[in-house]
This record gives sequence, structure tokens and C-alpha cells, in this order.
Amino acid sequence: MADRQPLKMYQHHPPAKSVSTLLISMYSIHGFMDDANIVFETTIKKDTVSWNAMIVAQGYHGSASKALSFCKKNCYLVLEVAN
Repeated sequence: MADRQPLKMYQHHPPAKSVSTLLISMYSIHGFMDDANIVFETTIKKDTVSWNAMIVAQGYHGSASKALSFCKKNCYLVLEVAN
């Protein structure tokens, strides 16, 4: 198992949005969904690209209910900001 020590750094110093999205995709592709969730949750300003990366990651790994939950939460936040 590869040493994933750098992830601990992101818990205290969240990366920029584009780096966060890249990390979410990378971790999920390799099956490290817990790490992808940590990166997503520590991302301060989430955009549609980061939300999409997380929804796709959940769906790809067979967590349809989590993917739908992310979709519902995303739609709620978009409607809340629009009003």
C-alpha cells in the first residue's frame, strides 16, 4: 500500500478548487473513497466541477444512494443561493 501521508496536510490546509477536484478524481479512480470524501469536505469553495467529480465517484463505486444524496444536496444549495 502506498504511503498517503500528504492527505493529512490537506486536512489543515485545504488545496485550491482545481487541485481538490483533481485529488477527488485521483483518489476515487484508485478506490480511496474515504480520502476523496475528506478532500471534498475540506474544499472551502465547491463548484459544479467538484460536485460533479464527487457524484460521479460515488456512482462509479456503486454508491447510488450517496450519489443521489449529493445530487439532492447540490440542487438544494444552488436553489438556496439563487434565492
